[in-house]
Amino acid sequence: MDAFVRWQQLTTVTVGSAGGDVIQSRSKWLDTLCIGKVSIHVEIFLLAGKGAGASGMDFFIETSNSDEGPWTVLESWSGGASGMKVDEVLDLEAHYAAVSKLQRLVRWRVHNPAGEARKASFRLRYGMPGQQAAGPASYAAVASAEFVQDWVTVHFKNANTDLVQDQEEWIDCEGMDSLAFLLQIPVVSNVVFKGETAPALDGPWSTIGAEVPPFSGPDFEYAGSLFANRRPDAPQGYRLDRFVRWPLTGQAGGFICFRIRGVLRQK
Repeated sequence: MDAFVRWQQLTTVTVGSAGGDVIQSRSKWLDTLCIGKVSIHVEIFLLAGKGAGASGMDFFIETSNSDEGPWTVLESWSGGASGMKVDEVLDLEAHYAAVSKLQRLVRWRVHNPAGEARKASFRLRYGMPGQQAAGPASYAAVASAEFVQDWVTVHFKNANTDLVQDQEEWIDCEGMDSLAFLLQIPVVSNVVFKGETAPALDGPWSTIGAEVPPFSGPDFEYAGSLFANRRPDAPQGYRLDRFVRWPLTGQAGGFICFRIRGVLRQK
């Protein structure tokens, strides 16, 4: 596969104690007609365990030749007794001898058995033959531009788990002289947030301003701004390079909800 692109953005699903299934929206299903091959990068940051119930949550990648089914499970993961974290790539083919035989449509499904409310946090990317990676958002043709990172919520199962913003959402600051953004965090526990900038897609990356530290209380609320510019005398931490992104580092049981609103300007 040439490149992976976003299939399902970073998502947190909560299913109540009555149990049930959450199925990916029809408009987001993959259609592999006339392709016959796809790779899927599955990142599950939390798949809740059984807790007080009989079993944990289950996550499925399914395939079918029609909307109505029947749906065949290509791969599945279970939260088990204490929950789990997943980082795997599935290579799927329509060939008759394939171990995981691909049909036309592919979707995800989350199942929660009755007993208690549980959460799953995950994102998915896919790759097909000849596919090119999507680049960061560019605003070079305008004098100023506003951008928004809509609300993101993620829960972490394991300690020291790194999560980097999807490359399609990075900001390309080519032709811009300054960047300012407002970070709103209504709840956070044991997760570090940073803004980063780099002269190239592969780095090196440096921190903008200061890290938002891993506050330990779920009732913490943060609202602050970060600023960077291209002035030659800009100090470390306030120098703007071409690309900007955010990474998170979560600890076991950590969670965060946040939104970013910002503006780019030329001189």
